[in-house]
Amino acid sequence: MAALEYAGLSAAAGSAVLDVQAHATGTTGAAATVSSGAPPATTGSGELAIGFYADSGFGDTLTPGSGYTGRVTVAPTPDMELLVEDQIVAQGATPAATAGTGPSTRWLMAALVLKHA
Repeated sequence: MAALEYAGLSAAAGSAVLDVQAHATGTTGAAATVSSGAPPATTGSGELAIGFYADSGFGDTLTPGSGYTGRVTVAPTPDMELLVEDQIVAQGATPAATAGTGPSTRWLMAALVLKHA
């Protein structure tokens, strides 16, 4: 489990804070960088893109994607690995979340973009 705290985001209640999102799953053949895929273009500037990676534990070393800052990494482990990363994005951006992972790994990657206040 990972817990992050942010301040100064949207005052919108519940899921109304979500601007855009994308996700993907797959299995690597060799060590690779995996992607959530690009979400639709953001509707505002200064929004917060958060990338989430998870797998079921293969002893992989995880790395945050280009342009993202790694916030939480639980890896390498034999039971479950995860990574959380974030970045501030401009209006019109399509910030796919990416992460480096190991070979023969079944993975899930998601990108959520939260509205700015």
